[in-house]
Amino acid sequence: MLQSPSSLISDVEVPTTQRTLRQLDAIVGDEKSIKLRLPVLDPSVRGQVLNTCRELLKSAHPKVALTQEFSAQRVLVADRKPVPGVRNLIAVASGKGGVGKSTLSANLAVALAQLGARVGLLDADVYGPNVAVMFGATDPPRVNDRQLMVPITAHGIQIMSMGMLIPQGQPLIWRGPMTHKVVQQFLYQIAWDDLDYLIVDLPPGTGDVQLSLTQEAPLSASVLVTTPQKVATADARKGYEMFSEVGVPTLGLVENMSGFICPNCNDVHEIFGMGGGQRMANELGVTFLGRIPLDHSIPSDLGEGKPIVVRNPDGPIAEAISDIALNVAQALMNLAFERQQSGHFFPMEV
Repeated sequence: MLQSPSSLISDVEVPTTQRTLRQLDAIVGDEKSIKLRLPVLDPSVRGQVLNTCRELLKSAHPKVALTQEFSAQRVLVADRKPVPGVRNLIAVASGKGGVGKSTLSANLAVALAQLGARVGLLDADVYGPNVAVMFGATDPPRVNDRQLMVPITAHGIQIMSMGMLIPQGQPLIWRGPMTHKVVQQFLYQIAWDDLDYLIVDLPPGTGDVQLSLTQEAPLSASVLVTTPQKVATADARKGYEMFSEVGVPTLGLVENMSGFICPNCNDVHEIFGMGGGQRMANELGVTFLGRIPLDHSIPSDLGEGKPIVVRNPDGPIAEAISDIALNVAQALMNLAFERQQSGHFFPMEV
C-alpha cells in the first residue's frame, strides 16, 4: 500500500534538533500540498531537510507541493502572564553602560528576522531610549480600535520605544513606580503581531526596570553583553546573578568591541584586550555566543537609521552578528525542548 506523503517524510531527522519531522509536529497539509513548519534554523539545514523530503516524494508523490515556514517554539514561564502576540521574550542586558548592548539588540533583532523569524524590539531603557533613532522610527505609533498602540515596523522589525513618544532630547524625570507602569504598558498594551521573539533592550545595571521585568514579565531567557575588559566582565557577572536569582535562564554571553578593524589595512587590533568574554562565559558555565569586532562605521550606520546588518550585510560585523543570532535561536530551541521533556512546553502557536 502506497504511503501517504506525510507518513513518507515523517521520519526525516532535522539536523541540530535531533528530532524527526514527526516529533517536531512539523508536517501540515494533505495529499496535494505539504508545509513543513520548522524551528528557526540555519538556512543550510532548512535546505537539507527540504531536499531530503523532495527526494523521498519524487517517485511516489511527484505532484505534491512542498513548502516551508519557520516559527520558534515557545518557552513556558510559570506564574507569569503571557504577552499577547509574543512567543518568547529575550532580555539583552549588561551590568554597565557603554558596552554596545543597544547596538547588539538592534542588529540581533534584524539578524533573527533574516533567519525567517518574526521579531519585535522593545526599548526598555525609558530614560535613554536609542532604538527609535537606530531604526529611523521616531514617529509616534497609532492606536488601533482596541486602544492598543501599534508598534512601528522598520527593516522588518516591530519596534516600540519611549523615543517615539517624547520629543527627541527631552529628559524623562520619573520615579521608579512610573517606569514600572510604562514597562507593563509596553508589554501588555502594545499590539504585538505574532512574534517568535520580542527582544527586550534593557537599560544598564540592575535597577527598577530590570526588577519590573524579571519579577513580573514572562522572560524566556537572557543574553549578556560585555566587552573584553576585566571591569566590564565583572559587571556582566552581576547581570547573570540577577537573572539567576529570579529563575531566568541565560542563553549565553556576547563579547562586543572584540578588536578594532583598521579601516586602512583591515588588521584587527585588540585595543580593549582579548578573551575576557570567553573567560567569563567559562566561569559562569554559560555558552559563549560569539565576538563582535569594533568598526568605525557603526556609529554612522546607527545614526542613519540602518543597523549594520542592513547597511553592510556582507561585512565581518554582520557575519559575526548573524552567527550570534543563529546561536541564540539554537539555544532557545534547546531550552524549549528541555521544557518539553519536563512537561513545560508550548507549541508554536501563541
